[in-house]
Amino acid sequence: MSDGSTGTPRVACGMPEDPTSKVVANAFQDQSQFPALGKLQMDLLATALACDITRIASIQWSWARSTQVFSWVNQSDRHHDMTHRGWSEGLGRINRWYAEQLAYLGGKLKALKEEPGSVLDNTVIYWCSDVAAGQDHNYANLRTFLLGSCGGFFKTGQHIKFNNEPHNKLMVSLMRAMGISDATQFGDAKVGTGPLPGLA
Repeated sequence: MSDGSTGTPRVACGMPEDPTSKVVANAFQDQSQFPALGKLQMDLLATALACDITRIASIQWSWARSTQVFSWVNQSDRHHDMTHRGWSEGLGRINRWYAEQLAYLGGKLKALKEEPGSVLDNTVIYWCSDVAAGQDHNYANLRTFLLGSCGGFFKTGQHIKFNNEPHNKLMVSLMRAMGISDATQFGDAKVGTGPLPGLA
């Protein structure tokens, strides 16, 4: 495969490894297959990016009213029900598990070498939830994680707290990172325009 601009082969592109996860028939109806299916999806995503089959990809682990039971982290209640009871040690275990999946995907992309650096260096992973607090569907103080610098556009290794900045501005920052350098707004301009300060 080529990088889409120069016609030179991309170093990272190659035949993916055989999956180590075993997925049974009707896996989407079997909640215990959730981790194995997710790993296969991440492996496919990494290969698609490395081979320039796509330049944008997404993984949605579940949905807002998830009935998933995270038995592999010793939980027996449905995830959505747990979020409406407020913070708990069980929710902490689930969040940690999700963070470990992010680390796996980041590590997978980092191991795929291309010029310059790695696929992770030339990518940005945007990790978020649809609400800041599940028990009251609150959107204030929504936490977002960016992994990778998108070819050096984003400063890495920092934690920034924004006070009442609209989420739209983050979308403008992502647009600019992907080459739309004149982007000034995403969605309703009355909410806010321009990128978030300090990310680039």
